[in-house]
Amino acid sequence: MTAARVDVAPTTAAAAPRAGGLSLRTGRRAPRSTGAHASGLLTVANVAIGVLNYLYSLSLTHLMPAAQYTVFAAVLSVLIIQGTIGSAGVPWVLARDLALRGDDPSAARRSVTFAFWLNLWSGALLAGLVALVCASFASSGAVVVTSLTAFLLAVSSTGAGWLQGHRRTNLIAVLKLSEVVVKVVTGILLARATSGSAAMVLLASLLGCLVLFASFPSFARSIGRPTSVAHTADLWVSAARIGGLQIGVAVIGAADSLVVTMVSAAASDTAAYQAASTLGRVPLFVSTAVSTAVFPLLVRENSAKARSRALISYLLVSCFGWVVLVTVPPAVLGALFPSEFSTLRNWLAFTAPLGVLAGLLNLVSTFEQARVDSWHPHLVLGGAALLYVSAISLAGHFGGLTAFAVATLAGAVVAVGAVVLLPSQRSVPVELVAALHPWVYVVAAVVVGALVFAPGPVWWLVVTALAGATVACVAFPEFQGLLPQCWQAVLARVVREKRGRHRR
Repeated sequence: MTAARVDVAPTTAAAAPRAGGLSLRTGRRAPRSTGAHASGLLTVANVAIGVLNYLYSLSLTHLMPAAQYTVFAAVLSVLIIQGTIGSAGVPWVLARDLALRGDDPSAARRSVTFAFWLNLWSGALLAGLVALVCASFASSGAVVVTSLTAFLLAVSSTGAGWLQGHRRTNLIAVLKLSEVVVKVVTGILLARATSGSAAMVLLASLLGCLVLFASFPSFARSIGRPTSVAHTADLWVSAARIGGLQIGVAVIGAADSLVVTMVSAAASDTAAYQAASTLGRVPLFVSTAVSTAVFPLLVRENSAKARSRALISYLLVSCFGWVVLVTVPPAVLGALFPSEFSTLRNWLAFTAPLGVLAGLLNLVSTFEQARVDSWHPHLVLGGAALLYVSAISLAGHFGGLTAFAVATLAGAVVAVGAVVLLPSQRSVPVELVAALHPWVYVVAAVVVGALVFAPGPVWWLVVTALAGATVACVAFPEFQGLLPQCWQAVLARVVREKRGRHRR
């Protein structure tokens, strides 16, 4: 498991290492990465966000009528698409420029000014587009709240770009987690107080995104006049290239929950699919964390080795999540969801791998965004996104919900294949396979067997907890110090054997 880590810490001598976990790359004690330079903490925060969102969705299935929940889930999908585009569009342009020229105060002011004003203008445009989309299925109150939320999300993303450029991933994790906590608490309270009104529940998302403005005092003085944005041609090109790729990723990653509302099916089946889609999105949270942490490194050193490290960290966690979702006992789902969602487990067979593919697409697109030297990937991903939406819409219209679910999974496979086969990414799968130790497959088979043949829900929960903690420690070196000493010794021996084979 040579590359089962994401190295985003600086390699200069000035970065004094501290005692930490075992490095799966060298077999020696690895320095304990600080939160500003590691993806592990951000991944934990994103997974926690996923869990909170699941519990939030679960609570709302009990607190909202099925028709109102369908509207809520569809609007939420629109916000997810907008948030996915915004989180890795202009903010990543800012992060990229700060990573390259952050030591120059004038260059930093220039990039901060560009990001703030472009986010402000694009936020206003996105708010209008969101209103047009949501007006076809949501009430006027829900449309207004959603539009304001879309605008605030766009503007607040400037802070995320500033923190990412300075590799302050720990603060990003805290702010993102705080946003979701505020949203969940206020959303449940509003749902109880208004008998499940979609417009009032969506107000919680607006209140939550206000937390993201907490980082603004750190760079507010660097924001210049809007007229200076016209003299930043290089940043405009970067924004178009990075944002263009992210639009395709966002559409493929979240379009199913929106398009499914147009499929002719019972409201309970549609709501069950949307709940399954929400559960299946946890790999996308992991991918976002790994991408956010590794992007500044890829800007400076876009090597295949760094890409394979990021891929392994992502795949270890996301594939484990996939197995957990498709093996969850019916008794567990029955205890969590109301009877109207009885078909949810059937849809998890489609939405769980769809989430893994969407996260993989997001991560590989990050590799291209770090390069931003060609428009070819935009044509490939844009065409894939257009075909994806067309295919799932036609499948749902003529074949019903089952055909729709099959089309979403098949379309995602085609989209990922098209991006991975880009000339700049063809070497990554080969290096990924070569980097994995054979013991990874053995352990994976044991874990899958234990979950599939678990004699009961209690055993399944125990195996899930133990295996999940182990996967997190293996995927992210900053957590490896939490493993028992005997396990660390086994990992060290595996690494030494692999290094010996390389020498021979």
